[in-house]
Amino acid sequence: MSEEDDTNNGGTGEGDGSAIRIGSTSYTKGVGAHADSAVHVYLGRACQRFEAEVGVDAEGREDRGSVRFQVYGDGRLLAYTDVLRGGGAPVSLSVPTNGFHTLELRVTDARDGKDHDHANWADARVSCVGTASGGAFVSDRDFEPTNGWGPVERDTSNGEVQALDGTVLTTGGVRYTKGLGVHAPATVTIPVDGACHGLDTEIGSNGSVTFEVIADGRTVHTTPVLRGGQTANIAVGLSRPASLTLKVNDAGDGKSYDHANWAAARLSCD
Repeated sequence: MSEEDDTNNGGTGEGDGSAIRIGSTSYTKGVGAHADSAVHVYLGRACQRFEAEVGVDAEGREDRGSVRFQVYGDGRLLAYTDVLRGGGAPVSLSVPTNGFHTLELRVTDARDGKDHDHANWADARVSCVGTASGGAFVSDRDFEPTNGWGPVERDTSNGEVQALDGTVLTTGGVRYTKGLGVHAPATVTIPVDGACHGLDTEIGSNGSVTFEVIADGRTVHTTPVLRGGQTANIAVGLSRPASLTLKVNDAGDGKSYDHANWAAARLSCD
């Protein structure tokens, strides 16, 4: 079978698919695939974000099919879903990609065989603005943290009061391999020495918080209150500050349950 452009995966012939549909939603654009599959996209370090609605295609019996979606940048796993099954609603993927040369979109079966595992990358798109630049995960850099409960965690969620007791960073049903797990009120201050000109991240919280980006002491972005289960993405340009602070505030209702994630937080730098 071959991947199909803007239709689902049909039979063994090219161009034999029909409209892409996940759950009750139909799409006019996307990629139809069948587990196990991989689609490679050249980015040339010039694209900041990949987005798609993913799920098992709704053609035929809706209870058939079980797959997992994974996104790789230059061979490194960036984000993945839980096992998604036929009849389920689409899951939104939004993954920062700045600094990567290539993107791989992979679909695997759920270790129960690949029969009926037709899978859709619906409305799949990359956002590319400006020229090629380097990227760096915030969790790989030095920073000065403060945290409302236990330590700031690198590449896991905030757990309890001990270091390294978090779990996988999960935002909106998508699991991320890189990022910061914090608890409001929290700050992470990163020295960037005028070398960075952008920040891209997925955010979410278990409680009720706001997220704030501060460059050289000046707030350049703040979010509305996000409550448990709500997510957003932040993509902001920076005027090459000396330092950058990622801040999470409680929503004025106390800090209980205010675990928050800066998932896949990535800087655009020279």
